[in-house]
Amino acid sequence: MVLIGVAVVILGFLLRINPLLTVTVGGLVTGLLAHESLSTILTQFGTAFTTNRYMSIFILTLPVIGILERHGLREQAEHLVKRIRGATTGRILNIYLLIREVAAALGLTSFGGHPQMVRPLVAPMAEGAAEARFGELTEDVRQTIRAHSAAVDNIGLFFGEDILSGVCGHAFAGQSHSPAVDGCPGLGARGAGGIRGVAHRQLR
Repeated sequence: MVLIGVAVVILGFLLRINPLLTVTVGGLVTGLLAHESLSTILTQFGTAFTTNRYMSIFILTLPVIGILERHGLREQAEHLVKRIRGATTGRILNIYLLIREVAAALGLTSFGGHPQMVRPLVAPMAEGAAEARFGELTEDVRQTIRAHSAAVDNIGLFFGEDILSGVCGHAFAGQSHSPAVDGCPGLGARGAGGIRGVAHRQLR
């Protein structure tokens, strides 16, 4: 009977009802069928929200970036780069790649990203550098620069995370070796050593 709450969620998604409303109703139905009081259910909702409230912070970045773009953030980034002598598309992307990779290696994986860094800043700066050197760009060239800007972000994040062997995500590679090591479940001495070897080879 408790699984009826799951059916409510699935039905709500199929009918394209507001996801927040669907999940809330599904939770209420599940709690009531489990003979929980309404106050207990609401308490659990509140506890879950306060425990994971930091996860909703990223929602605030979207309207902020939208407002900044509406007031000319992309255009200002292009104009700024055009005034810098020696700035090229390759240099800008390489500098951002280095910054992104170092930040990811230090565990700052949220520093950067497509919506908050590549779209409003990195791509316009790379386009501005190309325009300053070659004049008006064709649409194909613009799309190519934007694609490279997004790729630089992905590559920097991916290989930056792999530099540190202590990242818990690496535990999946050595999950079957032995009990937890340094807070990463399922990563034993052999597993940690193997991951350190991979990271060492990548740094060569």
